[in-house]
Amino acid sequence: MNEGSLPVAETMWALLERVAGLERRVGALYERFAVLFRPRPLIAAFWNEMAGEERLHAVLVAATREVFPVTAPAPSGEYARQLGGIEQRLGALEARAAAGISAYEAFAGAEELEASELNAVTELIIRHAGRGFSRLGTFIDRAGVDHHRDKLLEVRRRLRIESPPQSS
Repeated sequence: MNEGSLPVAETMWALLERVAGLERRVGALYERFAVLFRPRPLIAAFWNEMAGEERLHAVLVAATREVFPVTAPAPSGEYARQLGGIEQRLGALEARAAAGISAYEAFAGAEELEASELNAVTELIIRHAGRGFSRLGTFIDRAGVDHHRDKLLEVRRRLRIESPPQSS
């Protein structure tokens, strides 16, 4: 077991399930943000939209199993370390959300997640499998895997969600 509590992915299927699970958790976190910010409808609507996109990412990653044999080895790389770090960041953000979180903290935490390797790993998997499973292509183009951080920054700017004042 690695420090992220999930076994190191030895097969492509294990790696795909781990990444899909992380995408589901991010979607659930964004759903939690939508509930927390229900009194601010524009922010809540944004988080609902992001949650839906994360669920789509999870479905796409899980669907890619169909192009790999069950025993196909995972690609070489430092996925265990990268995904373990993402799991830790996500766990910390889930705990902050459970205790109550400001709009600024939610956006800052989501920006950190979206800048993490998770999107790079997800996009790599989807693009690689897309060649073997051509029907994924239509969904991949609409999945927005590589645009979430930009979207977060734009909405944060447009809604004027500024950093809290620094205490002296």
